[in-house]
Amino acid sequence: MPRKPRVKSDTGVYHVMVRGLNRQNIFHDTMDFMKMERILRLAIAVKDGEGMSITPHCIIYAYCLMSNHIHLLIKEDNDEINIVMKRILVAYASYYNKKYNRIGPLFQGRYLSEPVNDEKYFLALLDYIHLNPVEAHIVRHPKDYEWSSWREYELDAEAASAGVSVQQNPFNISVSREEMCSIALGLTAEKIVENEDGKLKDYEAVTILQTLLPPGVDRMSMKLQSLPIKRTIFKEAISRGIGMRQLSRITDIHLSSISRLLYAKHGDGASVSRHAAETEEPSPLGGE
Repeated sequence: MPRKPRVKSDTGVYHVMVRGLNRQNIFHDTMDFMKMERILRLAIAVKDGEGMSITPHCIIYAYCLMSNHIHLLIKEDNDEINIVMKRILVAYASYYNKKYNRIGPLFQGRYLSEPVNDEKYFLALLDYIHLNPVEAHIVRHPKDYEWSSWREYELDAEAASAGVSVQQNPFNISVSREEMCSIALGLTAEKIVENEDGKLKDYEAVTILQTLLPPGVDRMSMKLQSLPIKRTIFKEAISRGIGMRQLSRITDIHLSSISRLLYAKHGDGASVSRHAAETEEPSPLGGE
């Protein structure tokens, strides 16, 4: 059955969302996130032979890179959206497959795109995209999440050095830059996730786990550590209230691997109660 044609945007602006194949993680460490950010910046401007910026491929108003998916608020410019997205996704998939010694597709089907044809929706998407890590319980505030365009809106200097266009908008919104940030990134008490059920939120679990890791090791590198080190850290993490499913989410280590590591006999007779695994409800790390 042929694919349905994409709905064209009257303004050339789209909300694009890309998922990992089978919802798998597409970012595992800091270098992965940084690579995608570099690819996005390369997509913004074409360079002539002398390195001077000329007509851009596209304009990116906002982005958020989650562990297993990506959100973009993007406008066609020199190239159509399908050409821009192909360039971005092929570049990252090539990097990823080479780094992790794999073959085959990385992303789940073709990317999703929604046309953005009015100012109200445009502003709502700015808010929605930057709040993704908050809704996913990764951070309390979008300013604390490193892999989005929030800081590029928040600080003029960072926006200019990063090269991501945030000054322009397709609707000629007649407000100052500061007012634009206030509108687009405005948070209400309802949007900040509170810990009402007594369970640790992921951003809290990440903070605790980081204090348990050896110097120079981040949570996404846990899988590279020796079994005794992982076992010790996981046991301590669970004693501090981090659930096993939560450990799996925030370290990208499969739940069954954590379970085998903790339940096996290791000579000291110590084991971890299955209660930690049985009482916690599963929840995706990435927001939708």
